[in-house]
Formats: sequence, C-alpha cells, structure tokens
Amino acid sequence: MNIYPKKDFNIKDVRASLKPLSIAGVMAKLMDTFCAGTFLIAYALELKASYFEIGILTSLVHFGNLFQIPMAYLIEKYHYRKLLLALSHVVARAGLFATSMLIFFSTKSWVVEALIIIYAIRYFSGRAGAIAWNSMIKDLIPNKIMGSYFANRMKYQISAGIIASLIGAYFIDFWKKSYPENAIYAYSFIIFVGGIFAVINTLIFMKVPEPPMKSSKETEGMSFFVKFQAPFKDKNFIKITKFLCSWNFANNLAIPFFSAFLLKEMDIDLFTISCLNILSQMTNVILLNIWGKIADKYCYKSVLFTTTPLLIFSVFLFIFVDFSQFKPVLTPFLCFIHLLIGMAQAGITLSTTNIALKNAHSQLASTYLSANSIMVSFSSALASIIGGSLIDFLSSHKSFEIKFFGNVFHMTNASSWDLLFVISILFCFISLYFLKKVSEKGETSIKNVLQEFIFIFKNKVKNNIIFRIKYKVASLSPFEYEEIVFIDPINEQKTIKKKRKLKSFKSRKKSS
Repeated sequence: MNIYPKKDFNIKDVRASLKPLSIAGVMAKLMDTFCAGTFLIAYALELKASYFEIGILTSLVHFGNLFQIPMAYLIEKYHYRKLLLALSHVVARAGLFATSMLIFFSTKSWVVEALIIIYAIRYFSGRAGAIAWNSMIKDLIPNKIMGSYFANRMKYQISAGIIASLIGAYFIDFWKKSYPENAIYAYSFIIFVGGIFAVINTLIFMKVPEPPMKSSKETEGMSFFVKFQAPFKDKNFIKITKFLCSWNFANNLAIPFFSAFLLKEMDIDLFTISCLNILSQMTNVILLNIWGKIADKYCYKSVLFTTTPLLIFSVFLFIFVDFSQFKPVLTPFLCFIHLLIGMAQAGITLSTTNIALKNAHSQLASTYLSANSIMVSFSSALASIIGGSLIDFLSSHKSFEIKFFGNVFHMTNASSWDLLFVISILFCFISLYFLKKVSEKGETSIKNVLQEFIFIFKNKVKNNIIFRIKYKVASLSPFEYEEIVFIDPINEQKTIKKKRKLKSFKSRKKSS
C-alpha cells in the first residue's frame, strides 16, 4: 500500500484502478446512506432538534468545502494528494463513531449541539479531502471515458444505496415496534454500521495508485495565490460556477427538508419514505448509463437543459401533497413525484458533478475545483439555513399576511411549506438563465438530446428482449456455448471468445 505518487504510472495502472475505485465508491455510498440524509435527519428529530438546527446540520457539508482552500495549498506545495486524503479520512471517520455514542447522552440539553459540532468536524475534514480526491481522479480517469465510467460507478453506488436504505428503514421500523421506548438506539446502530463501511472505503482507496501531478511551463514557478486567482479570470468557468451556485441554492432551500416534511408534517413512516427514495434511485440507476452516453456524445450543458425542468416540475407537485383532495391517492401521487425526481436527478447529478471537472484547467485542477466548491458550497449552506429558519418562523405563526403589489394573501401554517417550495422554484428558473450563458463543446438542442435518449432507450429495451429470445432458443439446443467478453475501458477494444460443448444431462433436464 503506497501512499505516495507512483513515478512510473502508466496505462496498466489506470486499468487496475477502475475496479477498486468502483468498490470504494459503493462503500462511500453505504456510509452516506446510513450516516446522512433521511437517517441523520430522523436521528436529529429523535434528539429533539428544531428545523433551524436541521438546516444547520445539512449546511455543514457545504461549509466544509471552505477548508478546501488550505488543502489546495498543501496539494500544490507538496503534491501528496493520497497522503493528505488519508489523513482527512481518519478524522472524518472517527466522527461517525462518536455520533453513534450520543445516545448515552440523549437526555442532556446539549446533545443536539454536540451532534452539530461532531458533524462539523467530520464534514470540515472530509470535504477538505474531497479536493485531493477530485484532483487525483482528474489525472487518473481519461476524459474520453469519464462520462460513461462515472455513470457506471454511480449506478453501482445507487444500487447499493437502494438496498441499504431498504434494510436500514425496515430495521428501524421493526426496532420501533419491538422497543418503542428505546427507538433511538436503532439510529445509533445504523450510524455505527455506516462508520464501518467508511473505514472499508478508506482501506480500498489506499490500494489505488496515485498518478504524479501534471505540471507545465505555464504553471511552473507560480505561487499558490497566483494559481488560485486563475479560475476567477476564466470567464467560462465563472459562468459554470454561477450556474452551480444558483442551482444548488434553489435546491437546498427545499429538497433537504422533503424527508422532514413527510416524517413530521404528513406523519408518514420511515419505511414508506425509504421506499419512495428507493423508487427514485431505481429510476436513477436505469437511466444513468443513457445520460452518461449522451453527455459523452454531446455535453453536460445539453443534458442539464433537458433534465432540470423535470426536477422543477417535481418540486411544484410537492405543493399539492398536503391538499385534502389528494389524501385518497397520496401514496401513488408521491410515487409519481419520486419517479420524476429519479428521472431528472440521473442526468443532473452526473452533469453537475462532472461539468466543472471537465472544464477545469488540467494543470490547475485542484485550485479550479476548490474555488468552484467553495462558492457553490457557500450558496448551498446559506440556502439550507434560510430554508430551516423560514420553516421554523412560518410554523410558529398559525396565520399571517403577505402583501404583494397591493394584494394581500392570507397564509396558514399548512401553506408555509408551499411558500418554501414556490421560492425554490423561482430560484431554479434564475439558475437556468445562468446555465444558458455557459459555453461547452458539443452543445445541441433539447430536441436532439430527447431523440438520442429515446433512441438509446429503445435499443436498450430491444437488445434486452433479443437477448432473452436468443437465450430461450439456445436452451433448446443440445449444445451450450461459453462466451467470454472483454472490453478494454481505455481504447474500447472488444475481444470475444466462444467455446462450444455438449450439454450435460443436468443442463438438458433444466432447459427442458
């Protein structure tokens, strides 16, 4: 296990790194599923946290990106990305085990503040390490396979997250029914298990060789502060950052509170909420490869212009969730909303994750990405705090009035969430204005993207049906074929070997 850059790094190391990176990604997803999102919010609610405190808790992951500035400085100075990442992981992983121990202090008045402090340390350390990871991946994964590789990697991650969400939610609901007075212990156990997956993630990633940092005459001899100014002089990168800032602000006003809204206001159990999230994630998995291929053929901007309106429409539909007319069909209605969210998030998550990575200067990747992350994170964190504060304020007033251009609107406690969703939608439309100004090679119209999407989707379904027919026909034959297919991920060369042999008696009996 070498924690220093490999001087003789070559194409064989790239091939050898792809599988461990995917496995490490799955472990990271299991950690995030158990230690963040719905389970963390439910744990905080069990500890009697307010919406404002939940807003702070969800904002910490974004504020943590501010620590990427000193990390970027250390990377540029020492070029030891893997070592710095390992050190940040040690601190971040320790915070998860400390969080699981808070159940022994659940009656204390300071327990929620302790949870926030522990997660602040965890996110500040973990997000600082993220810039080392991004910079290393930029040099490790070739651009021509980046979209399809990360689409496949995210597919495995989401699949693991689906299974983990289902198991975790079932375990918590079962524990609550069996031991209603000690329900909080179930959340503690889930977070502890997430910590174990986090440790496994670090151990696997440490086996991935680190490529040496790229340098050129253009950047050689430049001070860190001069390098850090470079992203702010890149007009197109600034446009990308403006879009990501506005988009993340709009989303973090409302989306982090969806689970809290369904748990507390709609009184829906955790297992049902997890099933809804699983439906969204399954849709995400099915469509990720398609969006990855479209992004490789065209660009991430075109994918974003196609998928963002779908997510905006999904947030709009959330306004009608608490309408009494929808009570009889609430579950199917929520399923439909989460289906749309999954379809949209498949393209949005892939594109927003990689658009900055793709357009960053190759010799200044760490400074470009840290500058982008800091600005985006600040807007996201601010949105989470504003969203939580707004919900607490509106919930504390049974009714109030809003004056708008001489018109008076009477608002009730129930409609306070609707107001939050409407504000989020308005900011989403503003972000699309900034996206329009971004320039990226391979831009095309929404019509072309949709045509390509339908074409790939049809072929995917068609090939699946043909495969099943061929398999059925082959099962009637007295012979069986052993086929080995190898696809080189770098040059995309395909090698197929077939070997025919007579079926055994047991195989014939099964096929008949």
